[in-house]
Amino acid sequence: MTEKLIHTIENEGKGQREFTISLKLFISFLILILNIETISYVLLRNDIVITLFQKALSSLVLIFSFLMFFTWRKADRFCFLLFIVLLGKMVMESLIGYGSVLIYPSVLAVIFPFLYVYFIKNLYRRLNMDILNILIASIFIGYFSFMVLFGREFDFSNSPLMNEESGPYSGDTRILHANSILLIVLPFLYYLNQLLSERKTYFAIGGFSISLIIILIHQHRTVWLVAIFSTLILFLLKGTDKKMLRKLLYFLLIIAVVFTLMIFAIPGLNELLIERFVDVLDPLNEDNTGGFRYLQILAYINYFIQKPLFGWSFSGFELSNPFLTDAWEEDSGHHFHNAYIEVLFYFGITGFLFKFYPLYTVAKKISKKLSDRSKVLAAFSISGFLYAFSYVPPLIFWGIVGLCLYNIERDINYNNYHQVKHNNE
Repeated sequence: MTEKLIHTIENEGKGQREFTISLKLFISFLILILNIETISYVLLRNDIVITLFQKALSSLVLIFSFLMFFTWRKADRFCFLLFIVLLGKMVMESLIGYGSVLIYPSVLAVIFPFLYVYFIKNLYRRLNMDILNILIASIFIGYFSFMVLFGREFDFSNSPLMNEESGPYSGDTRILHANSILLIVLPFLYYLNQLLSERKTYFAIGGFSISLIIILIHQHRTVWLVAIFSTLILFLLKGTDKKMLRKLLYFLLIIAVVFTLMIFAIPGLNELLIERFVDVLDPLNEDNTGGFRYLQILAYINYFIQKPLFGWSFSGFELSNPFLTDAWEEDSGHHFHNAYIEVLFYFGITGFLFKFYPLYTVAKKISKKLSDRSKVLAAFSISGFLYAFSYVPPLIFWGIVGLCLYNIERDINYNNYHQVKHNNE
């Protein structure tokens, strides 16, 4: 009888644990993973539905931030209150000027990542859950699912495609926008870290090679630079002794093998990659997007000078877009190829400090004492400083920054605990 009772209690406890894990995974899927554009597009298939989901998510994040407020760290609560002050200012401007609570929600979306970072950080601290492996698997699943379903016209020519320029589409034969390929840098760093940590399994070599091939074949030069930059950060965090230099040679050997196989397998790829790398060295060339970005910076700097502290806010949305093309409707606001210019235009220096403060926090807290997972997340997060010169990082990027801050905080607390314990012995 006693054994039967114990067995029943154990089963109930197991069932409760399974339910808790399932609930945590569902929350992670809804709040974080569904923000991977390839996954949201494959599942929802409609830009309007995706936009409605993102608006609902923003509302949920705000509501749950209020409900979780007293469970947040003191510094994070202060950041939340700053965001509420800014949100209140926007609501008042909208009510007085337009008679609506938030006349242009896309303007709020520019600064919303600031709140999202701290929400994700404190959510996973509350859940006490490590989701990095699941996130990396989701990035691969999203990529391959999208390419199987919608990547039939992919080739290396970079020819324009007029049928799709929405969602995660790039509008050319690369198929996927740089924002989606940026996410591949995370598994690239994750498997690279495993190779550097002497876990040279076939799985790690395969994961690293697949990530490298995806980054190369989609030919987003900014993502190439991000991959190089974040790799350098990871090497610095791992150390620069002779042992690490030997691992660097091993890393370069794998890249050389992958390059060689790709060049032999794909005719003309060698010339194409050289041409794309030359474009990187000539960013102001009018024939590539670097020249467009330069002209856009020059144009919008004049707007920033007129309202440097708080920016143009909703009134800026209504200003004429000097770079309007047939791909965008006339009343669709402004479309930026630079995250710094975007936030300075809409929110001025104040918004700039808001939006990039989390990245500054990551940069300030990184050290060689962090766990490997934190080093991978930190290297990826800090690369956002570089990526922001060419694109506006997607919301999922800021969610990963939140995960990074959570992992760094956990590592620091763990190290401090053991330091105190060691001092007391």
